[in-house]
Amino acid sequence: MNVLFKRSPALLAAGLLACTAMACGDATDTSPDESSTPAQADQALEAVAAPAPLSIGERGNLDELSRLIADADVRALNEALPALYATRGPVQLVTQGPIIDYADAREPVYIRHPNSPDLHLMIAAGAEIQLKLRDTSGRLHEIAHVLEEVEGGLAELRILATDLPAAGTLLLGTADTDLEALGDDVFALAVLDEPMSCEGAERECASGDLACMIQAHSSCITSSFDALPALHEDASPAELITSYIADRSVFGALRVDSFDENRGTVTLQLSNRVRPERAVMILEDGSQKPLEFEQTGDFTVRVNAPEEGFGPDTLIALQAPGGGIEDTGVVIAPIFGWSFPDKTWQVSGCLKFQNQAELSATTTEEILHDIDVRVATSVDGFFFRPWAATRTNANGCFNAKKKFTGMFAGAKRRIRIQYRLKDGDFAAWNTFSADGILRQGYSVIKKTHKLAHAPSGHTMGWMLIAPGQPDALGDADHRRRAVAFDAMRRIDQVSGAQNDWLRFHGPVFFNYPVPFNKVGIVPPNPANVLAPINPFPIAHRVFLSEDSWTFETAVHEIAHAWHYKHKSGNIPNVVTSLIDGWNTHNCQEDTNVAFLEGFAEYFAHEALCGAIFDSGACSESEQHYYESPLSLHGLYQDYDNTCASESQPPLNSPYRVIRHDDGVTHGLKLLTANNFYRRNFTSSGQTANVHSSINLPAECYWGTTDYDFWDLLWAFKADPDKGFGDHFSIAPGNDLVDFMQRFAAIHDTHAHFLNQRLPFLNPLHGSNPSQSCFKRCTQPAVMADGQLQSATPANNHCEVIGAPSWVDVSVSERNWFTETSPICPVGTWDTENCHVLTPHPDVSPFIWQGHLYTTALPGGVCPDGWFDEENCQIAQPVPGHQPFIWDGKLYFTAQYSCPIGEKINDDLCLIGTTPPGTTAAVTGNNMLSYFE
Repeated sequence: MNVLFKRSPALLAAGLLACTAMACGDATDTSPDESSTPAQADQALEAVAAPAPLSIGERGNLDELSRLIADADVRALNEALPALYATRGPVQLVTQGPIIDYADAREPVYIRHPNSPDLHLMIAAGAEIQLKLRDTSGRLHEIAHVLEEVEGGLAELRILATDLPAAGTLLLGTADTDLEALGDDVFALAVLDEPMSCEGAERECASGDLACMIQAHSSCITSSFDALPALHEDASPAELITSYIADRSVFGALRVDSFDENRGTVTLQLSNRVRPERAVMILEDGSQKPLEFEQTGDFTVRVNAPEEGFGPDTLIALQAPGGGIEDTGVVIAPIFGWSFPDKTWQVSGCLKFQNQAELSATTTEEILHDIDVRVATSVDGFFFRPWAATRTNANGCFNAKKKFTGMFAGAKRRIRIQYRLKDGDFAAWNTFSADGILRQGYSVIKKTHKLAHAPSGHTMGWMLIAPGQPDALGDADHRRRAVAFDAMRRIDQVSGAQNDWLRFHGPVFFNYPVPFNKVGIVPPNPANVLAPINPFPIAHRVFLSEDSWTFETAVHEIAHAWHYKHKSGNIPNVVTSLIDGWNTHNCQEDTNVAFLEGFAEYFAHEALCGAIFDSGACSESEQHYYESPLSLHGLYQDYDNTCASESQPPLNSPYRVIRHDDGVTHGLKLLTANNFYRRNFTSSGQTANVHSSINLPAECYWGTTDYDFWDLLWAFKADPDKGFGDHFSIAPGNDLVDFMQRFAAIHDTHAHFLNQRLPFLNPLHGSNPSQSCFKRCTQPAVMADGQLQSATPANNHCEVIGAPSWVDVSVSERNWFTETSPICPVGTWDTENCHVLTPHPDVSPFIWQGHLYTTALPGGVCPDGWFDEENCQIAQPVPGHQPFIWDGKLYFTAQYSCPIGEKINDDLCLIGTTPPGTTAAVTGNNMLSYFE
């Protein structure tokens, strides 16, 4: 987990870390070394190594910053913030509060507004601090706060939004520091009153030109923090305008008191005693017309409607002397006197994106099926009214309709197509952007000029998100989000085809781009970010910054989400790892943290190279890196030279290997690498590649079973029958060797399987697998009576013991079976039961106290059996066999026994079981054998 703050603050905005146990996933500087092989995909928070202390003044002038904050000078402030945020002081993380993309800005600030989230900071537990806000006039204010210790050696510092008294700069430092000196022991955060300021925006408008004033304030009207309908674009333009102006107007809020349609008058109720100078009506297209009016009381005004009446979304405005927007009161006019035909508008289109060569061997175009689409239209080009959302079908296409009424039902309209990468399980957008905050994750992907109403509707055709496409369609961020969204779906679909347990079984939200440098992080616990305006609130969340994007990195981070959904236990020591170097890819990590990172990298390599994707990343020149374990030389040096860069010794022992993420990736590949025995681990190269010419002596055991990626994922699953009651735990103390032993037990591997692989966790091991001879057929079989039966090597199998020639032996996996045989102590087997007697036609069969009888012929003559003075007894009871009569014949039921082995049901006998990691067989002369 890695966040490299070269220019950005040490912040993770608004809930990147929503972990009660402080168990949070990770990130690494993924910038490729020009001289090395592909950079490792990472998920981390990595700091620049040992930056020189900043001198006073390097972080900017507080007075100049105050001026920029007071003026909300977005562009200049955005240029000044990186220097201000160059050091984090005592703050480890900012987990909630900062907002980005305010007025198209990139650097985060805190917005001081009642609807803003509270500010949450993480500092070291026990630290003595001082916290103040320097307002824009230079005064310092003490700030109320709550400090509470949490796990991981940290304390959470919480500041209520209402406790920030003014705009300015929030300063947090150690108890004895000079906060205003902005030294490297001081954390600073810009605090603004509102991200959008329209003060005096109407100065270019003529006095009384209200339509011009509304247009000048349009950005503030539609991006107001004051109401969720505005944030969500769900309110009509008229409602947004009246609400915005009412907060600023000398009239206060206006409302319609009554109207007389016959006389064509409307009576308005004023909130404040103000005498209007003029009245106008403003139509939906922005034009305005004067209206006659009279003041009928201190708080009432009667306005005369025009001859044609008022149409939908018409505004009535009163203006007091002065002519500014604050001298204006606005209300929505009641509709009467109009008769216009309704018009149904229809918009259709299809969405797809161009895959990257990293995702498939060749660039392809993939449809975006089953995602949200929303059409928005505008008559004036400033206020866009969204239609009801729809979804693309299986072909990536949508068709939306909306009925308009009133005089502008058929007016020309501009159309915007908005899309949202969201289905029931996955989502991808930038939570902290304007789209994430103001549009519920919808992004505008296509705009049109004004279009006339067409009975057949308007089709947008195929909208392809790809390089070189116009406007937003060509934006790299849109394409990357589509690639990541599609990748999550593919991983889930292909995993489910293997086994339903391997699916995600819970939502995953891919946040891209996060507005910091070198960020890739996946908190272990599902988070709720920016609720209630976030329509995808509870999910495992991936956060990735723009400069960390590669497809491999994206899959690496998604792999963390998969891992967290298939694990047990918690991982509180991740935060400790972050504090110790701001990186979970250090040379030596706690063993469970190293496993977390090493598994995610293994997942990315296997997924890219055929398990899920046909990836261009697996080109011939790089294929060995992705598909092979490291050579002993490559393992010793550690693949990305992390230890050398930290001035630490190389990986010179198994213990150091399992505490390094590349060492874990290497160890997992030992379990699933094909042709393991023909790999050259003593190569001077970085990877242990397959050499088909390597000789494998016939007298030695060379396993024929190659386990794969899916076998490894399955080993995470609880298996009580094998002694694993829980999924594999990520808690401290668990490591790579624990997982390898679990893998071997769950898959019943051969006894030599781990013995042949564990030595290659030691970089100083000096030989190849082909040089370590484990004798064949050394494992005994376990016969059904519990006795061990040794085996003898044959040409290509191991012979255990011969079965009688008359016994028909079958095999299944590791077991030998035969069918049970019927036993008839009395009578003969007729393929179903023991037939005892077909009686003489002149006698009748019967059963008495378990004895088989027939009646006797006259004179006490018995055609069969013996006379017992009354009847003819045919047979006495036989224990375990039930007598019965069927079709006039006497029978006993049969019992079943095993010719060899032990009976396991009425039909089947177990003869014996072969050793783990072998397959049962029957070879010549009915020999019980097994293949290793």
